[in-house]
Amino acid sequence: MWRGCRNALVVKENLRSRCVDVDNTCSLCGQERESQVHIFFRCEYARLFWFASSMQLDVPQIEGTDFRACWDNLLRKYGRVEHCNEILQCVVFGLWRLWKSRNSVVFYGCIWDPGDCVDDFHSQMQEYKAAQTSTKPLINKLPRPPEQQDRSNCTWTKPAQGWVKANCDGAWLKQMQRGGVGWVIRDDCCWMVLASSMGGLQGSMALVMEAEAIKEALLTFVETQLMHGKVESDSRLLMQMLKGEIN
Repeated sequence: MWRGCRNALVVKENLRSRCVDVDNTCSLCGQERESQVHIFFRCEYARLFWFASSMQLDVPQIEGTDFRACWDNLLRKYGRVEHCNEILQCVVFGLWRLWKSRNSVVFYGCIWDPGDCVDDFHSQMQEYKAAQTSTKPLINKLPRPPEQQDRSNCTWTKPAQGWVKANCDGAWLKQMQRGGVGWVIRDDCCWMVLASSMGGLQGSMALVMEAEAIKEALLTFVETQLMHGKVESDSRLLMQMLKGEIN
């Protein structure tokens, strides 16, 4: 963590700044420049990893132009909530898992499937908690991070009385032509009713994953007989297409 906060990790952008002639394209997504903040919070691989994890961390909401600023944002977000130490501990384990995945590509040419990366992250957290003490809850029994955000910047609105709303998201890795989806359903009291995610889906573009997320949320409505429900996505283009506003 201290290396990250000091911008001392050996990422390609840092190598370039030290006059090392390397291709600075991200090793995980192959699309953007490989900086610390990109690897851990902006890369599509990282976005899929965090959203598919038990934390369901929405990394686009983490503000900051460098690693230290993003970490400070997380400290402000979770620093005063119940079980804050356990939550931040999970974040640190997740950062380490992403760094190991990145190094696996750089040094061995082997890219982990994001779903396998999440499984390994959960397994390591379980082992660590079990080794610490048998009296503390394991990671799968810890509370989810609260959905607390700055109200002035929050655009989410609760559904009408008697209705539920599903917030859907999808992520896609161009390099692997694969992605994952997730959805969270809340009621008119803002309580979470259901949540789920899927990984390892084949797709040719990010918009396909966004559409898959909505489809799975709608299927969940049907399967659970939630007849008064609506969906919400951060893909403005897809929502306009579904509403018939554009072809």
